[in-house]
Amino acid sequence: MKYKVFHFDAASKKAPEDYVIAQENIFVVTDGFSALFDNETGLKGYGKQAAEIAGKSLFDYIQEHIEKEIDGNNLLIGAYKYANAQIKKYNEELGANYSNLDFEKIGLVGCTCAYGFVKEKVLYFAQLNDSGVMVFDQYGNREIDFIYNQSAYYKYIKELREQKGIEEDSVKEHQLIRKEIINNFDLIYLDLNAGLGAMTGQEESVKFLHYGCSHLFCGQKALFYTDGFIPYVYSKEFIDVLLEKNDKEVKRFVESKMQESSEKYGKEKTLILIES
Repeated sequence: MKYKVFHFDAASKKAPEDYVIAQENIFVVTDGFSALFDNETGLKGYGKQAAEIAGKSLFDYIQEHIEKEIDGNNLLIGAYKYANAQIKKYNEELGANYSNLDFEKIGLVGCTCAYGFVKEKVLYFAQLNDSGVMVFDQYGNREIDFIYNQSAYYKYIKELREQKGIEEDSVKEHQLIRKEIINNFDLIYLDLNAGLGAMTGQEESVKFLHYGCSHLFCGQKALFYTDGFIPYVYSKEFIDVLLEKNDKEVKRFVESKMQESSEKYGKEKTLILIES
């Protein structure tokens, strides 16, 4: 089994918030997000630190338990709960009080993630929110596509903007998202879950974890990626380049797209390609 890692900084030169760690049969990508508001200590940012804490915790937990745990899905869930607890500790160090969260004073830092491992020729994988997992057969046909469907969320937040006069991407909107939408598994809109899962240290976030497994046969390939790659992985042209061409061709393709439209293609992005 071989793997490759691809990472591209944001075209806007925004501070990086992705983290990746891959070794032998364990693969992890995380995409951090920052606290939005200052507190008395001047808290800003810390998305990159959150991504690194979560990524290392996921990796270390799997590495420590992979030989002992019989049920691969239990290992995925256990790794998530362990990493989420480390994020909670980090937020508490930054001043968060989980018994009385006040999102007007401090926003929890956290991350989304996609991670997994291979054991006895089976790929176990999990993803949260807009970090994703894909598996392709030996002919390049997509067999597995794991990513959270955010359609209900987008319709819900659009309606809230109109009803409450909230400006898109404003501080007020972000406060509302973190208070009422993030990790709210009971938020139903148009008969669909409109909540968003994020590893923030909140225990209920595990309800949003999407996980599964697949036997890996010769010639199959799998992807773990952060959201910056979403416009690419649904492009047949990109998948053909990724699965069939060399690293230089992949880099050339991605960079050309970033120049074509930095708004659509220019986010920071990380991808692990696994080849069986």
